[in-house]
Amino acid sequence: MRLSIITDELSDDLDVALDACARLGLAEVELRTAAGRSALALTDEELAAAVQQVRERGFTISALATPIFKCSLPDAPAPVGDLHGAAASATIDDSWRLLERALEIGAEFDIPVIRGFSFWRVAEPAGVFEQVVEALRHALFLARGTGITLALENEHDCNIATAAETAKALERLPELCVIWDPANHVRGGGQPEEAALRGLEDRIAHVHLKDVDATGTWVCLGDGLVPYRAVFDWLLGSGYDGALSFETHCQTGGSTEAATRRSLRALDAFVGAAA
Repeated sequence: MRLSIITDELSDDLDVALDACARLGLAEVELRTAAGRSALALTDEELAAAVQQVRERGFTISALATPIFKCSLPDAPAPVGDLHGAAASATIDDSWRLLERALEIGAEFDIPVIRGFSFWRVAEPAGVFEQVVEALRHALFLARGTGITLALENEHDCNIATAAETAKALERLPELCVIWDPANHVRGGGQPEEAALRGLEDRIAHVHLKDVDATGTWVCLGDGLVPYRAVFDWLLGSGYDGALSFETHCQTGGSTEAATRRSLRALDAFVGAAA
């Protein structure tokens, strides 16, 4: 398995995060922020230094976790969920600039997957679905020919959260791939037994791993509602060979590293049972 983690889940200090990755036995990392700033906000020199740091330590970069389309649609109703600390003033124009920067970074540093979203969730997501589709279609057009996969993450506070909503978007956009997050599906109101994106395995570019309990609290793999044994059975059976990237979102004894280690043990047990 290709095991990865979003580095700032462990520490905002990249070197500290990489030390933890080494102790955890992870070979790949996903870049999101460093020193409190989005990777997209780093200067060319800062970003080059960060990538060099990762690669000199022997790690592969599995994806670039960006906030593209983590904003409100133009003239959309007010969002109903958490903005995850993002500025409410962020606009779609900001996201187009972020996409341009992300594609430049992906091409320069050979990062295969770039993450995007589906705009802050409104009370009736079906009412803005066509706007979401058109924005994603144009984004895919801009990424075409770059060799980079622009992948949509199903996000519980965005307009495409569940497996059903994801499947609908994939049907409309044949070029679109996804970063599948089973826990976001459940947190977004999807049924746990539908946490495998069955029939759409070939559209999955990347997978995020975390778990969520009945109160909506993030927990270690195996401690929540996501039926990971069935999910891994499905992924293994489908021949998925992308990264499994921890977005741990919780702590054990005050430590995200400890929570990730516990989740790794659960993953081993689930995969062993699935095999």
